[in-house]
Amino acid sequence: MRIIQTMADGKNKKYLLGAGDHFVEMAYIYLDYRQEYRHILCISSQIGCRYGCRFCENRKVRLVRNLTMEELRFQVNTILTDQAIDSDYEVDFMGVGEPLENMENVYALIAADDRAAVMYGISTVVPPGRKLDPYLETMQGSKLRLQISLHSSVEAKRNRLIGQALRIQDCIRLAERFYPLYPYRRVAVNYCLIEGLNDSPPELEELIAFMQLLKGIAYVKISFPNSDCYRKSTRTQDWVDALHENGIACKLFSSSSARTGMGCGQLTTGWRSGR
Repeated sequence: MRIIQTMADGKNKKYLLGAGDHFVEMAYIYLDYRQEYRHILCISSQIGCRYGCRFCENRKVRLVRNLTMEELRFQVNTILTDQAIDSDYEVDFMGVGEPLENMENVYALIAADDRAAVMYGISTVVPPGRKLDPYLETMQGSKLRLQISLHSSVEAKRNRLIGQALRIQDCIRLAERFYPLYPYRRVAVNYCLIEGLNDSPPELEELIAFMQLLKGIAYVKISFPNSDCYRKSTRTQDWVDALHENGIACKLFSSSSARTGMGCGQLTTGWRSGR
């Protein structure tokens, strides 16, 4: 692997790497509001992605293959070296690809890392097959966060948004399986709230019902589209208020660097538009 191009916006930076005849994308994001793990290393787990999330530019890149453990480590070490970081950082599998479909190599990277100051985050649409389960107990010595990419709690709508037939029940089961093993690390339920696409009042009610099943172990993380094709929902505040009124924790998360196209699983936006 080699660095082909970088794009910076303040403290944040995106990297385009060459992997044979293909490209791999990763990003560095600095979160100054955090008290710990302010340095976010957002890395890819696959070349391309087989999921077709409508709001994500990565849907245009077909799945080629899983990245090896050495290629995952190369991404981490490249950002650490470039940003001169040696502690207080979090490695998030939120770039291109579905990490649960490459768990053998994802686990190998996490298991080989004995640095206590490192947090790992896995963001997943929860593909079928309980792919994370065999690794959960063996990774208990590691610091681990789980983020579930929901985007609609209406199963038929979610499947249309993601482009695959997935089960809402699998998301609930994974969250319930994860939390007892990693207490005090609530599961983040990611919801990219898009005007006219998944922000209707019935969908809000469905989300509230979904979150009531995970009360105390999960919270909603609302993000916004980073693509010219979709707009941020004008109902955002209504959703936040309704969630809070029902005792559901909720955080807003906007793209850390829209000008470079990074954030919220839409790393390819900047490269493709020429920004």
